[in-house]
Amino acid sequence: MSRYDFELDMEHENSLSIIIHMIKENSIVLEVGPANGRMTKYLCEKLNCRVDIIEMDLESGQEAAQYSRNAVLGQDGDVQKFIWCDKLKGCRYDYIIFADVLEHLNNPKEVLCKAKEFLNESGRVLLSVPNIAHNAILLNLMNNQFPYKKIGLLDDTHIHFFAYHDLKKMIKECGYYCIEEKATYCRPEETEFAISYEKIDQDGIKLICNKEYGNVYQFVFQIGKETGQIKESMESKACEDRSLYYTLSCYYKTKEDNEYSEKNSIKKYYRPGKNTFILELPNDKDITELRIDPMECNCVIENFQVSEYKSQRVVNVLLSNGIKQNNKYIFKTKDPMFFMDKTQTKQLWIEFETILYQNEAVDMLYEEQINEQKINEERKALYHQNEKLENEISERVEKEKSLEHEINEKNEKEKELETLLLEKEKEFETLLFAKDEMLMQQKKLIEQTREQLDMVMNSTSWKMTQPFRFLAEKCRRT
Repeated sequence: MSRYDFELDMEHENSLSIIIHMIKENSIVLEVGPANGRMTKYLCEKLNCRVDIIEMDLESGQEAAQYSRNAVLGQDGDVQKFIWCDKLKGCRYDYIIFADVLEHLNNPKEVLCKAKEFLNESGRVLLSVPNIAHNAILLNLMNNQFPYKKIGLLDDTHIHFFAYHDLKKMIKECGYYCIEEKATYCRPEETEFAISYEKIDQDGIKLICNKEYGNVYQFVFQIGKETGQIKESMESKACEDRSLYYTLSCYYKTKEDNEYSEKNSIKKYYRPGKNTFILELPNDKDITELRIDPMECNCVIENFQVSEYKSQRVVNVLLSNGIKQNNKYIFKTKDPMFFMDKTQTKQLWIEFETILYQNEAVDMLYEEQINEQKINEERKALYHQNEKLENEISERVEKEKSLEHEINEKNEKEKELETLLLEKEKEFETLLFAKDEMLMQQKKLIEQTREQLDMVMNSTSWKMTQPFRFLAEKCRRT
């Protein structure tokens, strides 16, 4: 069994599914290198195409031949020997397919030139080749490695390598023009090498990540025969620049979701700098929470704003895992996040500028900002503490003033009482003196009276009248 015998996947984007989507129904197709015929079968049964095949692996070719009209197999199927030219002489095709074939050839240019003779006037060549300039290969080279594998970018049977501009140059030199340029994409850690950008320093990461087509795994081109008339009027459709390393991700939750997931996310690829994006949220979902991750590395984001596309109403940032400094956000983390306010709209306008990213200076800025915040917090704490002390001192001063006032009032009252007491003492002394005078007078009067009584009782007349007083007293009693 051939190493290239595997099932056809039409549910996901890959080189074969892209090529199949370029082919119209009921077409006449020449497929070079069909392996076990996974695509041949689809073209025959699903698109009702008439397919001829050229396959060097006899066993796989025989399996594919059951879905083909003409089959050139085994040694005759060595496309570089051109025996197939005689076998298929007189045939003209709407499409000739080289799916992951050209990299196995010593002279792919010669084969492409010969294939042009078998295209009808509006015929197309559909080709896919691996990208030798993929960032995974560069990362390995920076670590002094060039690891061949059984399949993939460095398949150990590859003898010809292509980067974007080399492929374009060969196509032009063979007398073709590019009608459509597509690609498959894969980040280094997702490739068969499973290599991470963490293997190199920050400057190396920035250098590699800003390279065009760095995440392109395979180029998939549709090309046609070049004529002077077509050359002037037709232009190729360039690959979408998903090869860029930097990604804006918008995650959303519904009532049924407990956490954010890649399943509920929208991604945009971009180059650092000033960028604007329009995001289309799914209309059929009741979105309850929204999170926007501007990059996947440490960064400084300036003038970040999200608004509803039509109403231009600003959607507020509720929380972020970065530090805000005026109109900037500084993220030390490799997973910066903005948690957004609720919005009913399904179209969002996002704009921001990346002024620093994937750089040790970001971490330094972050730490400086953390220290500055700590200093500010300490200043605020000291200020509040000082303010509290001042308030306590003011309160104590007020209490002391109040106490002093109370003491003064008490002293005044004491003085008044003292004065009153002195007045009462004087009055008492006056009354006492008056009483003593009166007693003295009474004593004198008593003494005078006693003297007078003694004079009377000792007088002759008192003695002479004694009988009469006795008689009078007796009469009174009777």
